[in-house]
Amino acid sequence: MQSLAAYLLERTVNSEDEKISLIAETRKHLSNWLKEKGVADPAGSSGEFKSISSSETGHYKRETAVSNDEILEQIRLEESPRNNQIFFTNVAFATSKTRFFVYITLSATTKTSIISPISIDARCPSILRDILRNGTQWKVGNYLVPHGDRVQIKGDEKGLELAHYLKSSTRIFPVVVVSEYEGEQIWRGLGRKIAHDLAGLAQIYEVDDKASWAITDVIEKQNSCYSGAIRLYWPSNGSSSVEQFHGTLWTPYKLLSNDKDGEAEARFRRQIRRRVMSVSALTILPPKEIHEIQSASARKRLTDLEGKASSTDDLVELAQSYLDDADTLRSENTELQEKLSLAITRAENAEAIAENISRPLQEFDTEAPTENGDDEQEEQDLSPPVPGEIRYYKKVRNTPSHDLLTHVADCKHTSWQAAHKAEKAKKGVEKLEGVSNWDVIHHCGTCKGGGMWRVKW
Repeated sequence: MQSLAAYLLERTVNSEDEKISLIAETRKHLSNWLKEKGVADPAGSSGEFKSISSSETGHYKRETAVSNDEILEQIRLEESPRNNQIFFTNVAFATSKTRFFVYITLSATTKTSIISPISIDARCPSILRDILRNGTQWKVGNYLVPHGDRVQIKGDEKGLELAHYLKSSTRIFPVVVVSEYEGEQIWRGLGRKIAHDLAGLAQIYEVDDKASWAITDVIEKQNSCYSGAIRLYWPSNGSSSVEQFHGTLWTPYKLLSNDKDGEAEARFRRQIRRRVMSVSALTILPPKEIHEIQSASARKRLTDLEGKASSTDDLVELAQSYLDDADTLRSENTELQEKLSLAITRAENAEAIAENISRPLQEFDTEAPTENGDDEQEEQDLSPPVPGEIRYYKKVRNTPSHDLLTHVADCKHTSWQAAHKAEKAKKGVEKLEGVSNWDVIHHCGTCKGGGMWRVKW
C-alpha cells in the first residue's frame, strides 16, 4: 500500500460546549461526505455502497472509542474509481481537554500483484475543504492551515513582504508563487486552481510584474520567480542562505515546449499535486491523542470483560476479543511495515538526488524540472535574432491588439503552414523580440493548445 497524502487540522477548545459543537459539526460534514460518495446510511457503523463517480462497489467502516470523556471517531472509506486501483480515505477526529483534531490520510494499492508502472492521481478530499470553509482558526501548531484560496500580491510593497516571508525560517507550509507575463498567468486562473488542489497543504501567491521584481531584489534572480514562471518554495528548516530556497521552478518555456496535445496544464497540476501531497504523507504525523484514546479504550474494554468473565460464555467472549485485537494488531503491523519500507525507499532516493545535485546539469533528464533552476529562467533572456536563425514561439494568451508569445523548443512536427493572415501573432513576435525583420513565418498544423509558430529571420 502506498501513502499518498496526510492532512492535520487543530483547534483550541475553550469550553465543553465548544467541544460538543465541533463534534456535531464534524459529524455533519462526515455524513454529507458519505452521502456524496453514495452511502445510503451515513450513520451506520459499516456497509457497502455504489460509488456515484465510478459505479463500483465501495466499503466503509466507522469506529468510535471513548476514554476519560475524550472521544475518537474514525471512518475508513474504500473505493475503486479506476481499473486495478483501490483508494483508501481515513478520516479521524479526536478531542483532548483543550484541543480538537482532524486527521485525514489517503492511500492506495492495486487489486492484483503486477510489476508495472501505474499512474495514481490523488485529489484533495472534499470533506477537508468543507471543514476548512466552516472555520477560520484551523491550525497546525501555531500556524494557520491554508484554506484553498490564493493570495494576490500586487506592487513593490506587497512583493517585499512576500520576499521576506519566503526567507523566514519559521514557516512550515510550502509556498507556490505564480507569476504573470504581461499581466496574465501562463494559463488563465492557474493560481486559483492550484490553491484548490493543495488546500490544507500549501500557500499559493499570485504576483504581478512589480511584485516579482521586488522579490528578485531581496532574494536574487536565481531564487526568484517572474515572466510567467511558477515556483515551489519548500520551508527552509533553518537552512543557510545557500540552501534556503530549495524547491522547483517551472518556466513557460519548459511547460509550453511539451504542450503538443493541449494537456500541459492538466499534466502540470498533477505533477505539483503529487509532489506536495507525497511529502505530506511522510511529514505530517497523527496527533498522539488518537493513539492514547485507542489504547485507553481497549484496555478498559478488556478490563470490563475480565471482570464479567464468570461463565463459559463470558470467557468465550473474552477470548474472542483477544483474538480480534491480535488480528487487528497484526494487520496494523503489516501496514506499518509497508509504510516504513516505502519511507526508507523514498529517503534513499532523496539522498541519491541530493548527491546528484552537484553534477553537471546535462547529466539529468532534460524533461525534468530543475531544482534551483536559474538556467531555465535565463532561457527567456535571448539576444536579438540574427539573419538565418530559426526560432519557435508558443501562444500564451490573446490580447485585443496582439498574441502573447513565449520562446519554446522545436515541436518536431513537419506540418508547417504559411501564415499569411496571422496579424496578431506577427505583432506578438515583434513585441517579444523588439524587431520585425523576419524572413518567413509558419504555423504548426499539428500542435494543439494554442498557436505554435516557426520564424526564420
